[in-house]
Amino acid sequence: MPLPLPNLDDRTYADLLEEAVALIPKEYPDWTDHNPTDPGIILIEMLAWLTEMVIYRTNQIPDENQKMFLKLLNGPEWQLEGDLEAALQQTIVDLRQRYRAVSSEDFEQLVLQDWLETPTAKAFGPFGVITRAKCVSQRNLALTELTAREEPAPGHISVLVVPQTLADNYSLLSFDGQDDYLEIPHSDQLNFANDQDFTIEVWVRVNKVQARTQETHNFILDKGSGSGGFPYGIRYENQSGKIQVTRSDGTNYATISSTKAINDDNFHHVALVKDSSTLYLYLDGALEGFTEDTNSDNTINTSSIYLGGGGNQSNFKGTITQLRIWQGVRLEAEIKQEMNEYLQGTEKGLVGYWNLDEGSGTIANDKTPNQNHGTIQGASWYQPNISASLLRGLWSFLDERRLLTVRHHVVTPDYLPLRVWARLYLVAGSNAQQVQDQANQEAQAFFHPVNSQSYWDGQGWPFGRSIYVSELYQLLDRIPGVDYVEDIMIHTHDLTTTILTEPTSRPQTQITVKDTTDFAVGDTIQIDPSNSDQEYYTIISIEPGLKLLTLSSALNEAYGVGTMVVCCLSSEISTSISNQEFSVDQVRELAPGDTVRIIPTNGNPENREIESVDHSSSIITLKEPLSQTPAIGTKVVQLATWREERSKPKEIGQFIQKELIRVKLRDYELVNFNVEMNLVIMEYIAEEWQLSS
Repeated sequence: MPLPLPNLDDRTYADLLEEAVALIPKEYPDWTDHNPTDPGIILIEMLAWLTEMVIYRTNQIPDENQKMFLKLLNGPEWQLEGDLEAALQQTIVDLRQRYRAVSSEDFEQLVLQDWLETPTAKAFGPFGVITRAKCVSQRNLALTELTAREEPAPGHISVLVVPQTLADNYSLLSFDGQDDYLEIPHSDQLNFANDQDFTIEVWVRVNKVQARTQETHNFILDKGSGSGGFPYGIRYENQSGKIQVTRSDGTNYATISSTKAINDDNFHHVALVKDSSTLYLYLDGALEGFTEDTNSDNTINTSSIYLGGGGNQSNFKGTITQLRIWQGVRLEAEIKQEMNEYLQGTEKGLVGYWNLDEGSGTIANDKTPNQNHGTIQGASWYQPNISASLLRGLWSFLDERRLLTVRHHVVTPDYLPLRVWARLYLVAGSNAQQVQDQANQEAQAFFHPVNSQSYWDGQGWPFGRSIYVSELYQLLDRIPGVDYVEDIMIHTHDLTTTILTEPTSRPQTQITVKDTTDFAVGDTIQIDPSNSDQEYYTIISIEPGLKLLTLSSALNEAYGVGTMVVCCLSSEISTSISNQEFSVDQVRELAPGDTVRIIPTNGNPENREIESVDHSSSIITLKEPLSQTPAIGTKVVQLATWREERSKPKEIGQFIQKELIRVKLRDYELVNFNVEMNLVIMEYIAEEWQLSS
């Protein structure tokens, strides 16, 4: 007797078709033609027929399956344990519940909290730390276009997170192990006698191959002159790869070595604590060892503090950052809690704090009021990118916690430069420099999506949202000394582009560029090859589809791919007064101090600096006269002197955001300034894929 066929789904072709057509007004309200002749309806009918076939096949039980079911009856009985039965019941209950969709907040929980508790994140030291103040959430980036979306893309979730060290434009000081060092001058606040307690903290990353392997120890930090006592020292043991802390009165030595090596190419936090007559060594926030301080004589001296060595021997090869010196004892909980955080420099007991994040120059600034600034001798600044190991570690962590139908990526993003131009009128008696500085600060506070306190107070621009010009008017108008704001323009494209194809395959009057968005017919462009003089041409036609520019005259040479092409601001002489004074048709972009190129119809071009601009009459006066009085119609081109500053970054992960703002005074004097910000972000993308029925 055949087994009765089950009825897993009793829907027929007609039921499936009716259900699908009924969903059209809800899902696609613009689809109004539901007649059988509509191609979409035909497709739905085909899918309904295929679905009915699948249901039919599912309801069949072949003979081979019947035999397998019968064989199971001859096996031993299955005894369900209580826990298993309860688990099965709970599973059935769960399957009947409704679950919400996965959102960016779920991944924030994983990245900002769960990730930080893993050994992998802790091994990265400050580079594995991602805090709430460094996360830009609920912003979903498009997959193909270089734009930010305010609404989630279908099946696409992204969370922008910033490693704390990189978000703060973090730099490190790198030592070559030969003769590099940092010298911090002697100060009584940094000198400790036997009866004084203190704490020394520093982050270090050791190069596995030291330049001076013949030395027993290489000096990471030392306050000593080579003889007599010294209050503290931190050294790297060449043979064992361990860290060592020590102090001495010249006769006795109190020394502690770590129990594990630190030459694993990761950053490690080292803390030396003197508490009464006991020394403690902490490594990455955990106690490594302690010893009795046997020093009885004087440990103070007048020597400088040296980082990385101090002479031509025992120099350390590696990277050092975040040196802190405290008066008093820091407890283990305090060290662990604050070792990954940035201090203000005014904390109680903090007598020396060197971030070592200046990124350039030869001065290491002390952030405390004591101002014991250090001098760099040979050591170089190093700004890390998001490391591949950090990306892999975070990817592996998230991969274990993703849904079955989710594909995820941890990637470094591309960036879209932003340029803002504005004109401000100042009230009488206002200080132009103060207004300039205040506008600079306001612009940074408003636009910077990570470091700005205004952003986290809800007063800045939410990263990823559209920029509204009304907000910029309000932002600049509230600056003290500003009468009113005029002419704000926002550009999201760089006016600098590059040649894409060699011009040998085209007439010598045409070039192909990466982007034609900001070019217009009549614009003057500057071609800036690296090994020849700058040349200027006028655009007579543009083919956006081919990204082709046709120029007014033939190129003097065949420029290679990657040659810089800059769109210049240009105008024409409308009235010629003398060889040093004339009026132009477009004067508002010009300012005293600008360099312009005068291009006559016949004759050689000449570069001159503007001495004054009369905006009411559009008259320009040059500092030096031209060789001859220019004719009406002569082009006046403002040279793109900022092109080098706005060159795109070469390293992955570095974002240069520019705002060019011009402040206009009552007497029509123009003041120019640039704002530059560095931002590094990392994007986590989750694409949800639905299983087909």
